Amino acid sequence: MKPSKIIITNILPTGTAFALLADNMESVFVSASVSKFAGLQVGETVDAEVVPNRQQPDRTPWQATKILRSAAQPVAGLEQRVTNELWVEEATAKELSEALGADLTAVQVTLDRMMSQGKVRAYSVYAILLEGTHD
Repeated sequence: MKPSKIIITNILPTGTAFALLADNMESVFVSASVSKFAGLQVGETVDAEVVPNRQQPDRTPWQATKILRSAAQPVAGLEQRVTNELWVEEATAKELSEALGADLTAVQVTLDRMMSQGKVRAYSVYAILLEGTHD
């Protein structure tokens, strides 16, 4: 299957996204699980595996089943948002994800890339969990 370029046009609060095929501007549905895992953001163009949509083909003829993003490929604008947040205070990937409303995996990939480029440093933090609590 040859990848198709799609342009992310909308992301609902649930994470469900909608896009357009770059070559003919037909609508593409992106499930919340695929969208969140890839850390999609409105306005970015990505490669995706696209198949005919069997749920509502009359409204959205295509469905992206997988976003083809390498671990080194940045999510548009996320690095700058992470940088801005870290200027305010140190934070874990989980804290950044929550503060930015961004997918945790996308934040972790961004931080790993920034660390390999010498832009941030990381260290382990350990804490005692009280009996019956989970984080």
